[in-house]
Amino acid sequence: MRVIRFIIVNIGPYKKYIFCIFLAKCLIAIDTTLKPFLVKQFINIVSHHQKGSLWNVFILYAVLQFMLISMWNISDYCVTRYTINFRLNVAEVFMKKLYEYPYSFFQNQLSGALTSKINDAFQYLPHLIL
Repeated sequence: MRVIRFIIVNIGPYKKYIFCIFLAKCLIAIDTTLKPFLVKQFINIVSHHQKGSLWNVFILYAVLQFMLISMWNISDYCVTRYTINFRLNVAEVFMKKLYEYPYSFFQNQLSGALTSKINDAFQYLPHLIL
């Protein structure tokens, strides 16, 4: 429960990145679903020799391809910005917390175990959210 509370508290500044990633992934899914239908329409038009509708399907396919490339770029940008900034925030929060502990705490804890816990949170928390 503490992990979920930690994530909710620290996710605030990154909501716009997460929303953009979600929106981009939804549009990518729509694009991936529509393209086979457009290929089917293209084949039907070519087989029935309808030239007027061919350009409409071609233009729509080109627009969807442009949208797909744009959405992947937006998604990659947002994932990169979110991951870097969130990891820095996690590291900063944990280091501030470690500075609050007395010297006796570090004598009773294994430094490798503490380092491993911080490293795991640093590496995996951003991916847990996405």
